[in-house]
Amino acid sequence: MQRKVQPLLSLACLGALFLGAPQLRAADPPAEPPPTAPAKPGVIPGWGRWLDPSKDCKWRLDGGKLAIAVPGTAHDLSVEQGLMNAPMVMQEANGDFTVQVKVSGDFAPGKPLVQGRAAYQGAGFAVAQDNNNYIRLERAVYNRADGQGFHYVNFEVRLNGQVVRLGQSSDYPVPAEVPVYLKLERSGAQMRGSVSGDGQNWKAIGIKAFTAAPKLYVAVSAVNASDAPFAPQFESLKLATAQKDAAN
Repeated sequence: MQRKVQPLLSLACLGALFLGAPQLRAADPPAEPPPTAPAKPGVIPGWGRWLDPSKDCKWRLDGGKLAIAVPGTAHDLSVEQGLMNAPMVMQEANGDFTVQVKVSGDFAPGKPLVQGRAAYQGAGFAVAQDNNNYIRLERAVYNRADGQGFHYVNFEVRLNGQVVRLGQSSDYPVPAEVPVYLKLERSGAQMRGSVSGDGQNWKAIGIKAFTAAPKLYVAVSAVNASDAPFAPQFESLKLATAQKDAAN
C-alpha cells in the first residue's frame, strides 16, 4: 500500500515535501566520507537546506563541490510509487527564474529495487510546488534486465500526483561518465530544460507545462533506485530570479 504524502506548507517544514518510505533492504555503507558540519543546522552554505527523509544519506562540501552519498537502497522521487525519500538540498525561488548546475560522478546502478521500474540512478534538479506537482531534470542512467546501461538526460513532470510522461533514454543520450550541465528556465507556467557540455553552449531538450504558482522550491537531488551506492557531485550552482535581476 502506498504511503500517503502530506502537502508542503512552508520552508520551515520542508521535510513534509519529500517523506520517507520503507527501505527495501539493509543499507550499504555510504560511498562518501561523513558530512562537513554546516554553519547553521541543516543549511549548506551557498546551496540551501539539507533534506534527508530516510536519515541514511550524507553530504560533503569541498572547494565548492557538493557530493551527496546515497546507500544502495531505494531513494526515489516518484509520488505515484509512494516513494518520496531522495536526499536533496533545497531553496526557494519566486517568480520566473533560471537555475543551472554541473553534475558528475560514477553512474553505475546495480539491481533494481522499485517495483515495475528498471535499475536507475539520476542526479540533477527537482523543482516543486508541492509533493504532487514537481519537475525532474537529471543526468541519469538506467540498466536493462541484461545489465546494459543507457546514459541520458531525464526530463519529466508530475502534476496532481500523476506522471505526465516518464523520460526516455532516447530523448537526450549522453556519453557514459561524462559530466553535464543542466539548466531549467521558468517562465510563467512553463519550464524549459537545457543541457550543455561546457556550461556555455546549451541545447534545449523541451518545454514542460507546469504550475504558475508564484513560489517554487528548487533543489539538487540524488535518486537511487538500485542496490548499488550512489555518490553524484554538483558544482557551479547558479540561481537567478527575475526579481533579483530587476533589482539590479
